[in-house]
Amino acid sequence: MTSTAPLILFFVLSYAIAWSIWILTAFLLPDLEASRGTFITAPGAWAPTISALLVTAKYEGRAGLRELWAQVCRWRIGLRFFAMAVFGPSALGVCAILIHVGIGGEAPALSAIARGLDLPGELTSLLVAFPIIFLVLIVGGPLAEEIGWRGFAQLRLQQRIGSGPAGLVIGLVWSLWHLPLIFVVPSGTGEIAPWFYIPFVTLLGVIFAWGYNRTHCSVFFAILLHAGVNTFFAYRLVTASGPLLLGIALVIALILAALAFRNMRRIA
Repeated sequence: MTSTAPLILFFVLSYAIAWSIWILTAFLLPDLEASRGTFITAPGAWAPTISALLVTAKYEGRAGLRELWAQVCRWRIGLRFFAMAVFGPSALGVCAILIHVGIGGEAPALSAIARGLDLPGELTSLLVAFPIIFLVLIVGGPLAEEIGWRGFAQLRLQQRIGSGPAGLVIGLVWSLWHLPLIFVVPSGTGEIAPWFYIPFVTLLGVIFAWGYNRTHCSVFFAILLHAGVNTFFAYRLVTASGPLLLGIALVIALILAALAFRNMRRIA
């Protein structure tokens, strides 16, 4: 598929479907509670996957759909990449917190985090909840988006401009795709500050591109990594602690994205 038409159509559909649902939800239900808002706007999150399936079926038929599904089923990624996807985001988040505390910042209050998740305030309860939150969140953003962003768009765009640049472009498109959630239905993005969210997700696009390629185009890995990121942010350990900690997390993401970009350019 050498034409850019499928990619353009994919991006247009992904935006049109999701934005229509999110903006209509905000317009028709302006007083929606945060928890219900997240639930009702969830269908819009499936726009990238739906768009990828529609565009693939149109341009590549059953063969293309089989290849797309094969990427999802590419689960033999090795223990190292499995652990990296599931636990890596939380480990890096904890590093950001330790740096924050080390330079004089306050540590996040576990009791406040627990109340936000309707859990007891003990550290044990928060740790036990991790696999449950992880599995629940897979169905939302990760499974709903990664077949589109990585399985369809990353694979095709990197054939034209390279893995690193493609990851950066898709990261930017991915981050801006969330704009209605950020400004109109903020519960859909955990009410994270836009100045952090847009560049952070853009940088994640590069990191995801690296992992996707290192696991031989495994959408399964991308789904796990996406769930790992969302699970850590569900605890609001970073977002509840002020701009300094967010800044530290953003610097860590920038360093990782730069290393990933350099690695992809070297092995291209």
